[in-house]
Amino acid sequence: MATMRASIQVINNALFVKYQVKNQTASEIYLTNLAVRMDPEKGPVLDPGEAFVYLEEQELGVHVTKRMPPPPKRLVRLQPHFVIPLKPGETFEEALELPLPLSQNIPYVSESAAQGEKMIVEFKRVLFSLGYVESSPKIMLEQRNYQGEDVFSLVTAFDAQGNAYPFSVIKEKYLVSDPVEVNVPVIRWK
Repeated sequence: MATMRASIQVINNALFVKYQVKNQTASEIYLTNLAVRMDPEKGPVLDPGEAFVYLEEQELGVHVTKRMPPPPKRLVRLQPHFVIPLKPGETFEEALELPLPLSQNIPYVSESAAQGEKMIVEFKRVLFSLGYVESSPKIMLEQRNYQGEDVFSLVTAFDAQGNAYPFSVIKEKYLVSDPVEVNVPVIRWK
C-alpha cells in the first residue's frame, strides 16, 4: 500500500500544501501528479506546480488535487498527464504554493461556462488528494521527451496475440488527506 502525509496551511497570501508519499508495496507505483496546465498562447505546458481546485459545496470545503480526473463520456482529454515512478520503499516529497484567492479549476467545463461572471467565496476547509497506479503486466511505462523534459506516461501493454489491453486496465487509486480547518478565498463562477 502507498501512504501519504500532507500538511496544509495558509501563510500570507498563499495556500501551502506539502506532501510525502511512501511506496510500501512490493512493486513500483506511478504517481499521477506531474500535471500540465493549459497556456492560452502555448497550449499544454508541463508544470509540476499545477493543481486542480474543486469546490465541495456540502461541507464548505475546497479540494486541491494533483490528479487529472477521467473525462466525461464522449470527451477526449487534450491535456497530457504524466506520472512519476516510485520504486518499492522509495519516498517522494513535493511542496505546492498556490496564490490566494485560489481559482476554481474544472478541466472539463465548457468554454461558455468558463466565461461567466465570477465571485470570491470564502471556504472553511481544505483537503488534498493524489492518484497513483500500481504496476501490472498489462500496463507499461513509456518515457518520452515533452517540451525538452524527459517524462513518463502510462500506456497499455499487448497480450500474447499482439492486441493492446483496453485503457480501463489502468486502475488509479487515491490518497486523500484529512480535511484541514482553514479559511481560503476561492474565485468561482456564478
